Amino acid sequence: MITISLCMIVKNEEQCLRACLESVKGVVDEYIIVDTGSTDGTKAIIRDYCDMDYHFTWINDFSAARNYAFSLATKEYILWLDADDILLEKDRLALFKLKQNLSPTIDIVSMIYDITFNEKGECILSIPRDKLIRNGAGFYWRYFVHEELVVQGTRYDSLIHITHTSDHGHYSRYIPNYEKRIADGYSLLPHEKYFFGGELFMAKNYERCITILTDFLDDSYDNSYEIKRAYEYIIACYEIQEQYSNALEYAFRYMKQYVPSINMCYTIATLFYQMNQTDQAIYWYQTIIEDSLHPIINQEAYSKKISSLIQLCVCHYKKGNLAESIKYNDKVLELDSTNKSALYNQQFFQNL
Repeated sequence: MITISLCMIVKNEEQCLRACLESVKGVVDEYIIVDTGSTDGTKAIIRDYCDMDYHFTWINDFSAARNYAFSLATKEYILWLDADDILLEKDRLALFKLKQNLSPTIDIVSMIYDITFNEKGECILSIPRDKLIRNGAGFYWRYFVHEELVVQGTRYDSLIHITHTSDHGHYSRYIPNYEKRIADGYSLLPHEKYFFGGELFMAKNYERCITILTDFLDDSYDNSYEIKRAYEYIIACYEIQEQYSNALEYAFRYMKQYVPSINMCYTIATLFYQMNQTDQAIYWYQTIIEDSLHPIINQEAYSKKISSLIQLCVCHYKKGNLAESIKYNDKVLELDSTNKSALYNQQFFQNL
């Protein structure tokens, strides 16, 4: 059986910390809870689980704090959690079973991180995260905000779920961390620019978001996911500000680098529609409904095709092509007989 150190960094977490620590009680062999400056009852809770008081003087660097916590671990493996994470009982039992049976050749164990839940409490967004790692294997954290665990080696992808219990809404709460770093003369790395731009977008600071992310796109960087998302943020910034031609410029830059996605085609069509360039809008909406180009492979593709058919109905009506308008509205009803927009349009056409 392996041994496990739980490593955490916390600050003012008295509302959720105990639930987190209780959820792994009897599974972890050591609690390493590093406080970074709590002023509430967090430290008292920590003392119920730890014999040692660990403190890290805050230097505006989450990775530095996490690396310090890791350095204190004495067991064979490290489990890391945030204070608002818990393991449900079935997952606690699964982790205990894993602890009993894990091969000592495994360096990294991924778990399923349940992040977002609907009003019924059903998880609607999960991502895999490397949560249990071999101690002393040289793994470390990088980036001062939105930190990333750097690992390599033999991995095991488990089905254990970790439940995130807080809804932070968005990440713009970290903007002061970025601003302080920049004020201190620090040059953001590409990954950090990407996240800073995203936070600025969430905070509706669109001009600054554009500045940061266009600078990000000029960097030599190969993370295609972050590059695509940066284009989407910039396009959205310009669209919100009704600078449609600038938005189109970046949409077509995106198209030069990547295979056209159904979302980007829809964005381009909508931008042309907003500019009253109806023929161009029709062209791009038409590409979306072509199954040979964009087959319906998921709910997102299905929704975009429905929306594009509705827009084709509207565009053709604007051009005076009544028969074409009705044709596309009927196609919506073939796919979704309860679509409210299409049913409204159908009644509208019948009353003409």
